[in-house]
Amino acid sequence: MPQRVAIAHFLSFSFVRLIATFAPDYVVPVYRKYLNHEEVKLSFHTLILFSFVTVPRQHIKEYQKCQSDKNHRIGALALNQLS
Repeated sequence: MPQRVAIAHFLSFSFVRLIATFAPDYVVPVYRKYLNHEEVKLSFHTLILFSFVTVPRQHIKEYQKCQSDKNHRIGALALNQLS
């Protein structure tokens, strides 16, 4: 079962990168919207994927906003992705 989960995650990341390559103007606003979602788990996973489809230094405002999030995991991840 863990192998299936790992394969599903790999395919998800590959699919996200493929879409972002061909439609960055569509993908980035959608990710921005979900970075501030009320469900913490969704925001966290969005932040992980956001780094795959963007260059973090080109979206500093979004990462700075995430650093001040009340959930420490999101703040730490945002700081880590900027460094």
